[in-house]
Amino acid sequence: MPFIVVVVVVVVVVVVVVVVVVVHVVVIVVVVVVVVVVVVVVVVVVVVVVVVVVVVVVVVVVVVVVVVVVVVVVVVVVVHVVVIVVVVVVVVVVVVVVVVVVVVVVVVVVVVVVVVVVVVVVEVEIVVVLEEEEEEEEEEEEEEIGELAVCINMAMQAATYQRNMESNILFMQTEHAKTLKGLHEEIQSLQKKCSDLTFQLNMQGLGDVSSGMPSSRLDDYEKQVKDKEKEHLEMCRDLERKDKLIKALETEVKKLKINHQKELRKRTENLDQMRADLESKSNQVAYLTTELHKLKKLQLENTTKQTAYLDYRHGLVPAPPKEPVSVQYS
Repeated sequence: MPFIVVVVVVVVVVVVVVVVVVVHVVVIVVVVVVVVVVVVVVVVVVVVVVVVVVVVVVVVVVVVVVVVVVVVVVVVVVVHVVVIVVVVVVVVVVVVVVVVVVVVVVVVVVVVVVVVVVVVVVEVEIVVVLEEEEEEEEEEEEEEIGELAVCINMAMQAATYQRNMESNILFMQTEHAKTLKGLHEEIQSLQKKCSDLTFQLNMQGLGDVSSGMPSSRLDDYEKQVKDKEKEHLEMCRDLERKDKLIKALETEVKKLKINHQKELRKRTENLDQMRADLESKSNQVAYLTTELHKLKKLQLENTTKQTAYLDYRHGLVPAPPKEPVSVQYS
């Protein structure tokens, strides 16, 4: 029995050892396989990368070579085109210069021929323009004088009308004040009479009215009071009408003042514009006169030079040959 137990234990130990060994072997094999697979994958990847890099380098080299060839061809073509263009431009410039020189010579000749004619024509035109401008200035001065006279006349008429309107307004205001003063005095007197009558009635009593003051007198006073009230109403209406008339006259005077100021402003602007035009034309006449004097001076100098040259030419008269001197021998 103990022997069997020992054998069983030994067998179990051996089995365990074998299992452990087998497991280790399997693990080692798996590790080795994994390492080999990784190495193979790395090698494959490296090979692929190297191949790709080589292909890219080859493509880049080919592209660079093609670009260089194209650039060289383009540069050669551009150089030839530039040379041709430069030659054409030089030829065109030479032709243009020749044409310009010929044209300038012709123009100078024509200008020299035309200048003399132009000087004479300009002198005649300047004289005519000066005469016309003098006539226009005289007409404009006469028109300005007429307009100024009209403006002054209108201003005087407006001022006279304004003074008349102001005097009328002042007269109406004075009459209005006098009427108001008389009306107030009349009202005060009536109020005083009414107060006196009321006081008398209060003092005497209603029963003694017939003995103290007759009823006819009271009727007369009442009638006078009613007449005064009617007169007061009529005067108030008259005052209202006069107030309205005064306001209408004041409004009309204001409108006349505004219109008169607008008209004066407009005429002042017209006069300023006419003065500016006259000054501009005067400056133009002065400029034309100066140019005419310059042209006359230049013409006089040219005439003087021509006369001096002709005098010099006429002075070069060939002198007669001198007589031979005879020598007498004694």
